[in-house]
Amino acid sequence: MQHFLRHWRQHLEPLVRLGRKIDPTKFFIKKDPLIHIEEEKITPQEIKKSRERISSLEKQLVFIKQKSQRQAKIQDNPYLKGREAWNDLYGTQTIKLENAYRIIGLMALAVVIAMIGFVVVAGQSKVEPYIVQVQDNHVLGVTPADQKMPISTQLVSYFMDQFITDSRSVRADNAVQKTYSSTAYALTKGQASNTVKQYFDGNDPFSLNQKITRDVQINYTMPVSAHSYQVGWTETTKDLSGDLLTQESYVAVISYEFGSVISGLENYNPFGIYLTNIAWNHTA
Repeated sequence: MQHFLRHWRQHLEPLVRLGRKIDPTKFFIKKDPLIHIEEEKITPQEIKKSRERISSLEKQLVFIKQKSQRQAKIQDNPYLKGREAWNDLYGTQTIKLENAYRIIGLMALAVVIAMIGFVVVAGQSKVEPYIVQVQDNHVLGVTPADQKMPISTQLVSYFMDQFITDSRSVRADNAVQKTYSSTAYALTKGQASNTVKQYFDGNDPFSLNQKITRDVQINYTMPVSAHSYQVGWTETTKDLSGDLLTQESYVAVISYEFGSVISGLENYNPFGIYLTNIAWNHTA
């Protein structure tokens, strides 16, 4: 350090002293003697720049002197020397500790953001419900549950058969019989609902199942118009011992229309197919 200061003093001090003695106004810039142009004086701007450079050099020299003096004081004072050693050792540790705290804070913030993201993603449903049309173990169609599914003739035919089976059958198990009756009511509206009610009033299945059981066999289902089907079936009635009592055939003409699915009846009528008119009769 001492060598560095001496080096700067040897080069800067003569230059500063020389700069103070120079009168810039006495200098001229000589042009090429081959070109006959009058001599020009140094401009005031150039003089100002030269003085600024000299002032900057003086400030650097003062700074170097002050630093040299501080170093000398530290070397002579054991307290200052010890404090400088302390700052060099533990001051760096303090900075490292502060940086570590900053990194920990950023990592904690990243963890919180990630957890919030996980909660949001976990709250979203990953299951997409689909409605599958099935008849006789064959898939008739598949569509997302949030989209309106086109109603096919096979689907309408299926619900016609289901209505006849559920409304005309008699089951020994009351729970099964209740499901059958609920489905029959859920598939009807208007005149058809009244027809089913009148039939159940005269043929209460919960009273009949104490004496008999009745099975329904669908013989055919065919459309007779754009909104009507004809259904033929056979009813086989047996006593509780399983002995055959009667076997009769029936035919019905059923009209239908489409409507909205009623809340609470999705399990019985998920497609909004409603039977509006029923005319059934016994055949020979």
